[in-house]
Amino acid sequence: MLDIRKLFALFVLAAMPIFAFEIQGKIRLRDDRRQEIEAEASRLLNLIDIEAQRTFDGIRQILATLVRTDVPNLAPERCRDILNRLKKDYSEHLAVAFVDDHGVMRCASAPALLGMQANAFPSPGEATAADSFAIGALVVSPATGRPALTFSLTFRNAEGTRVGEAVAVLDTAWLEHLIALLPWPDNAAIMLTDRNRVVLARLPERPGVVGAPVATSCHHLLDAEGPGVARIVGIDGTPRILAYSPIKSGTSGTYTGVAVAVDDGMDGVDDAVMRSMVAFSVILLLCAGGAACAVRKYCRVREQANATQRKMADVLSTITDAVAEVDRDWRITYANARALALVPDGVELAGTLLWGHVPEVSDTAVRELCQRAMDEHKTIEFEFFGRCTGQWYLVRGFPSREGMTFYLKDVTERKGAEAAVRHSAEQLRLAVSAADAGTFDVDLRTGEGSASPDACLMHGLSPADAGSFAREWQRHLHPDDRDAAMTEHDRVIAEACAHFIREYRVVHGDGRTHWISTRGSVLRQVDGSPQRVVGITLDVTGRRQREEALQAAMKRAEQASQAKARFIAVASHDLRQPLQSLFFFMEVLRSQNVDERTERCMAVIESNLTTLRELLDGLLDLSRLDAGGVEVHINSFALDGLLTEIATAYTPVVRGKGLEFRALLHGDATVRSDRVLVGRMVRNLIENAIRYTSEGNVTLSSHQIPAGVEIRVTDTGIGIPADQLDLIFEEFHQVDTAGRRRGQGLGLGLSIVQRLSGMLDHPVSVSSEVAVGTTFTILIPSVAMIGDPAHPVEDDRLVG
Repeated sequence: MLDIRKLFALFVLAAMPIFAFEIQGKIRLRDDRRQEIEAEASRLLNLIDIEAQRTFDGIRQILATLVRTDVPNLAPERCRDILNRLKKDYSEHLAVAFVDDHGVMRCASAPALLGMQANAFPSPGEATAADSFAIGALVVSPATGRPALTFSLTFRNAEGTRVGEAVAVLDTAWLEHLIALLPWPDNAAIMLTDRNRVVLARLPERPGVVGAPVATSCHHLLDAEGPGVARIVGIDGTPRILAYSPIKSGTSGTYTGVAVAVDDGMDGVDDAVMRSMVAFSVILLLCAGGAACAVRKYCRVREQANATQRKMADVLSTITDAVAEVDRDWRITYANARALALVPDGVELAGTLLWGHVPEVSDTAVRELCQRAMDEHKTIEFEFFGRCTGQWYLVRGFPSREGMTFYLKDVTERKGAEAAVRHSAEQLRLAVSAADAGTFDVDLRTGEGSASPDACLMHGLSPADAGSFAREWQRHLHPDDRDAAMTEHDRVIAEACAHFIREYRVVHGDGRTHWISTRGSVLRQVDGSPQRVVGITLDVTGRRQREEALQAAMKRAEQASQAKARFIAVASHDLRQPLQSLFFFMEVLRSQNVDERTERCMAVIESNLTTLRELLDGLLDLSRLDAGGVEVHINSFALDGLLTEIATAYTPVVRGKGLEFRALLHGDATVRSDRVLVGRMVRNLIENAIRYTSEGNVTLSSHQIPAGVEIRVTDTGIGIPADQLDLIFEEFHQVDTAGRRRGQGLGLGLSIVQRLSGMLDHPVSVSSEVAVGTTFTILIPSVAMIGDPAHPVEDDRLVG
């Protein structure tokens, strides 16, 4: 038991120095945090003092300017007119008036001030003692009804005799407006008093404070010899750190105080101290294991303290740019979080020279520019590339009496975009050069323009004529193209065309003619008026020569084809007559008593003659169509009557092959077309279906659809492969399938159908599946319907 107590005491003794050191560290942490709050309060006070001094100096400048320009001595109406016109140039919280030697306000920018006695404003003696300018006590502004500061400046006549005063009344709302624009912490308060210890303004606002005298306990702060920092208890009972500027050293005889709540900044530190105490207690109880836990706890506490500090810095950093303030010796006095992020970790900025962190500009003209801006109190702006960060920054510098404030904005993306645009322009230039193209740019308002050397050479001009391209290119236009080219040029500009493409001929100095293709755009202003024409030019002489040669060859081929078609059409009778005679001889032989072998030979001969006749008929029909020998006669006819005739004629043929023939006709549709040619199209499709169907059926049907009337011929034959659907309408093309037998057609029937379809404007479509069947569809545009097409009628008399 004794050993346990000794061991415990040993651990206690060993932990005591650490415990004491930890307490000391926390006390130091509180002191450091308090010093940071004091520094922040002083910085906020400095900002307010600077802005207040700037405002008071501005009021003095306004009054002095009005006095120097002799405005107070003008007639009252003229004086008021000038003040009313100038009122928009200064703060809305400021009113200006002139008091005569009887103390009456004779001219004012606010009507409420006219005719008032100036007893509440600085007396002439005070203004004289203050070099003709003085600040009065707090008054209630007759113009706004709010507390206001008064200012006075004596003015004299030509003999130097005092004849009155220029008076300014500044509503204390200007201070509230100023604070609203500053990066103000939530836990900070500000109070402004006049030289009579009367509160002019307080933010955040509290009822009954503005206009009341300052508490006696705070008079020693107002009467101090110079600025300072104190710890006080606020009106709301909250401990605060106060940075104050007393009346003697304050802005124009006023007192300014900025107070920051201590508890808000210390809560995190106090919590950290308490957790450390608990951690070390656990160390005493848990021995070595507790020691390890205490170390981890200590590290966690330190991290939380740092997080609290960073949070406070984030509150102070209310803008997105990196901000750094320097004194007149270029030593950094403040840097927000974004500025700290620009330097390597662990590098301190406060108190160090600015140029040591930006060696890129320390020995360049930028440093001289910054120094000149500080000396001459001018705002500057420049860009530089940070070698350490690899980023581009836009820097704006704003000088002040204490030094200069720099705002850094990352513009790397913008610089990258600019580089991309330059790269694209270079690529376009290389592409145009590689394509042997020329470019031009003409200002339509001035008639001036320019062109690339290639564009000049294409138009027969010298590269030296690039500046006068807009005028010179017209002189080289081919005489036959000049009027058309200029008319098209004027049309493109007048009709608000965005883009244009045109081709024309130019004549070079050596007499050679070149074809030029121009592609361009018309750039217009917001009101639509033309501004510029830009584009590229290509020499297409070779292409046009090839096109002309091709057209000549096509014309010769077409003439040859027409000559062939006319020959066959003329010779059709002479070609058919011998064939018809052979058929007659076959009929004569068939009437003779011949043996079986002769009969088989005659059957083969007749079959070959039939094939030859079909080939000859198809060729002659194609030739007539190609030669234009078939005329189209459009009239109205009953479609179902035509289809019924065709069905009646082909029913025996289908049945003779052992197939079923079906006719599904829908009412009495009337169409306008060529009855003979439509019948030829349907017969060719039916013959094609019969030829390639060995079992099943062939169906002829008509259907009314919104686009017109469809005629369908459907079979259950061998079908057509998908890769041959686009080829079946070509001459002599025959479907290559396993179910097809040699001698089944010559490949001309569908070619005739396709040509008739084009002549009549009756589209033909096909759908098919191998070994299932095929459907051909003819679409005839509808013009009229007679009867009721909604109920299809199946003609049983035509069903095989």
